Amino acid sequence: MIWLGLLAGPLQAAETDFQHLTQAERSVLGQELRQTLLHNPDIVARALRPAPTFQDNVQADHDRLTQLGPSLWANPVAGPAGAPKVAILLGPGCAACEQMTRILTEWAKDGELQLHTLPLESDAARALGLDTAPSYVFETMIVRGDVPEIALRKYLRR
Repeated sequence: MIWLGLLAGPLQAAETDFQHLTQAERSVLGQELRQTLLHNPDIVARALRPAPTFQDNVQADHDRLTQLGPSLWANPVAGPAGAPKVAILLGPGCAACEQMTRILTEWAKDGELQLHTLPLESDAARALGLDTAPSYVFETMIVRGDVPEIALRKYLRR
């Protein structure tokens, strides 16, 4: 196949100017593309599928939270029952995680929230699509990445 030849060929192949192909080169490229698409129709299907909307992503987060809620909120670290629940995603050696855990623990002691912790490597974190620490899980939303204290307070009031 021509594609393999281009990939295995000299470094010049990577410098091909696809805007200035000869007619013969265009023909060969077109044949190769056609064969690739005929043998891999999922490429076209994926390209034609509409991208998820913001609302789709919000709904997907809500569905995951509903499914994982009982395990997420089973073991509070601090704070009174009935207070808004917040889980902080903690990563190893994460200084921001330690700082925000101290702040959230103080808020929990003041009765503002019920604090939970979630390790970055946990199944629940993976199921929620979280791979950045700190991140935050509220009862109705997921906040990926670190945010300022003022934003967390705003989220708590929702």
